[in-house]
Amino acid sequence: MGETVGERSKLENLLIYLTLRLRKSRQRVGRTKLMKLLYLTDLLARRKLGRTVTGATYRFYFYGPFSTEVLDALDALVERGILEDRPELTKFGVAHNYQPTKLAESLNVEEAIPEDEKAILYEVIKRFGRMNLLKLLDIVYATGPMKKVAPGELIEI
Repeated sequence: MGETVGERSKLENLLIYLTLRLRKSRQRVGRTKLMKLLYLTDLLARRKLGRTVTGATYRFYFYGPFSTEVLDALDALVERGILEDRPELTKFGVAHNYQPTKLAESLNVEEAIPEDEKAILYEVIKRFGRMNLLKLLDIVYATGPMKKVAPGELIEI
C-alpha cells in the first residue's frame, strides 16, 4: 500500500512538488538549488502571506541559506524511494541530483499544498527554476535577510 498525503511532512510534499516541476528544466536539481528555492519561497510567502511556507529554519552556511530540516526531508524521501539521488563528482566535490521516481509521480502532492502556497511556488519556479546556480546564489545573497547575518547565524525571514 502506498503512502498517503498525511504520512508525509509538509516540507516533504513541497520538495516532491518542486522536483516534479523542476525536472522539466533538464538542469541538475541539487541540494543547494532546492535549498535556495525553498528559501526564496519562504521569503516571498512572508511578504505576500505574512508567514513562511516550509516552517524551516535557515542559517547562513557556505552557499547561503541552509536548513537541516530540508536536508533531513530530502534524505527521508530518498530512503523511502520517492526521490532518487544521482550524485555526480564535480570539480567542487559531490553534486547531488534529485529526481522524482515513479512513486513520486503517483503521489497526489498537489492536494496537500494550499492554493495560496502553490501560487507562491509557481512564481518562484517561474522566476528562478531555470536559473543557473551561480545566478541564483547572487540573488539569494542580495536578499535583505542574508545581508543582515554573518556565516553561521540564524537567518530571520
